[in-house]
Amino acid sequence: TDLQLSRGFEMATAASSSSGTDESQANSKWLDAHYDPVANLYTFSSCVNLADLHGDGEYKLVVGDLGTSWHDMKLKVYRGTDLLSENALPDMPASVATFLMEVHELCTPAVAVASGPFVYVYKNLRPYFKFTLPPLEINPLEKDVWEQAKEDKIDPLSLKEMLEMIREKADIPLSVRSLRFLALDPPEMDSFVNQYKMQPIKRQTVITCMSTLKKNMADEDAISCLVIGTENNEILVLDPEAFTILARMTLPSVPAFLDVMGQFDVEYRLTAACRNGCVYIFRRDSKKPKYCIELSSQPVGLVRVQKNIVAACSDQTLQGYTQKGKKLWMISLPATPMTVSLMDQKSRGFQAVLVALANMEVHMYQDKNLVNVIRTQDVVTSICFGRYGREDNTLVMTTKGKNRKHVLLDQPILPSILSPTVDSQIPLMY
Repeated sequence: TDLQLSRGFEMATAASSSSGTDESQANSKWLDAHYDPVANLYTFSSCVNLADLHGDGEYKLVVGDLGTSWHDMKLKVYRGTDLLSENALPDMPASVATFLMEVHELCTPAVAVASGPFVYVYKNLRPYFKFTLPPLEINPLEKDVWEQAKEDKIDPLSLKEMLEMIREKADIPLSVRSLRFLALDPPEMDSFVNQYKMQPIKRQTVITCMSTLKKNMADEDAISCLVIGTENNEILVLDPEAFTILARMTLPSVPAFLDVMGQFDVEYRLTAACRNGCVYIFRRDSKKPKYCIELSSQPVGLVRVQKNIVAACSDQTLQGYTQKGKKLWMISLPATPMTVSLMDQKSRGFQAVLVALANMEVHMYQDKNLVNVIRTQDVVTSICFGRYGREDNTLVMTTKGKNRKHVLLDQPILPSILSPTVDSQIPLMY
């Protein structure tokens, strides 16, 4: 389906409205800039980014679209309300990041798309480089039985029995080929073995999350390293020019969300929320986690506000911790959180956490204080705050109905604007 965008901007009058409705009060700090009910975007917060791709000061919206089938995955770039470009992706994107690979007079960031075991890098919106995760170690017993099958020393039923024994006892997991073979019915085994027995066995992991880390300077136009989390319980830091692995860290579980601060050559902290319900914190030169946070349930999102870590969990809670893992606070949310993003209003030095909820609301929290509520037409699936076009404070959201909406911050949002009654309605849990 083609993306149809309206060119007209409908400016909300909630800020000056005297109707007094709840919705106008909730959205009074924002202007509705654009709403596209037929955007047909299927994406998540990890696949949405805002970046100055051409070095002209006009920021574009970069979206990794998962599509509606296995053939519709695309990297889309929007300028204002128009679709600027799109590139077909060979597999579903797990994450999209923009980063500077090299320093030039014209600072134009590259776009990195994590998809399967690959990172596809685009420069000037054109394919530039493909990084492939290093292959994993093959189980020697598995390799041996496939060699026997290659030489027709064993039949498919014997191959299946031997692979099942290896799967139960071996420390090294089986390859995808063997797992697919074990799932087949007996009539399908012969053709599968004949098709694949002459090919070498490969065991490949996939990327689950991705972020960026400044290389040696904290400047906005400094080069950055890619940081990727894998299904193999690892985090890799890649060199921005040679795409070699600079650092490798091991986790007890699969990372789902990453947050990184600092510079690789100086000092950095890397925070990973994992599928086992724990958050692990690494420091420079540490191969294993320095600190561990046990969350109350599975993480839905993770952001860093100043020096503190904030995690949204599936048990309808928002939790704050220090960077050493000490619990600061925990509040109950009115609905299940869907996604989380950081709101960083640099001009005012204001940071807050944006939490999209299943009740079609986006709540903004500064620490444990509810600062603002935005009501939406549908459940929000991705959210991104930053500079878009030439407007500094833009909130871009996509919803479950594959719609796209832009809202602009009209008034400063400060904790002092809240009445005590609003804050007292938030149940606190210590």
